[in-house]
Amino acid sequence: MTITTLPKVQPDVTASPAAPESEPINLYKLGMLFVIRCRYWSCRAGNDPQDLELTPDRIDARAIASFGTKDLLDPDRTRKVFQQIEKRARHTLEKHSRPFVAANAHFVPWNHVQAVIEQLEALRQEFDAAVEQFLADYPALRSAWQSAHPEIPDACYPLPLDLPGRFGLSWHAFKVTGAPELTPVEDIELALEERRLRDEQTRQMEATCGVSARSSSSNTSWASARKWPRSATR
Repeated sequence: MTITTLPKVQPDVTASPAAPESEPINLYKLGMLFVIRCRYWSCRAGNDPQDLELTPDRIDARAIASFGTKDLLDPDRTRKVFQQIEKRARHTLEKHSRPFVAANAHFVPWNHVQAVIEQLEALRQEFDAAVEQFLADYPALRSAWQSAHPEIPDACYPLPLDLPGRFGLSWHAFKVTGAPELTPVEDIELALEERRLRDEQTRQMEATCGVSARSSSSNTSWASARKWPRSATR
């Protein structure tokens, strides 16, 4: 998990003119920022002029700068599998959040953080399982595709040992505060628990203050009632 801080965000004085101008808005009290990172092998390779039967004079005449790409494996069983998982992960984050201006992040309110974490973790596990399945099927997928497309040379394919590093799905949580330095948080679950405890303490204090205020008001009214007849007789 990556934890960082952002500069202070000043309050919107136009929306709340009564708010003190010197009091910053601490977004960490409202939620956290999340960023999704995803990578996977495209299962494609660039075409050479020879693949397209292009001679240098034809390339110059048509001002061709790119020769396109070719699939090296069945896209329905490889690239599109990982594309769909990434799409679902980003949709999960988007439906519980709002886009944030920094780091291509999304701001998630505290009451949605736990749900986002659970769903992203489940999708990460699904992605890892798909990677393991792909690595196991890679030799068979390659053999089947080259049989149907014998023009693709072996040099286009990476070695199996080089493939695991080309895949990964992860999410990073950023703590937003007004502090000028980094404030690392090692355990987001602990941060959530601390947040719940603070909220519970706040509710208890508000309840206690409410009882004290009502009690004080009752005592004042009773004292006034006792003094009123005495002042009326004067």
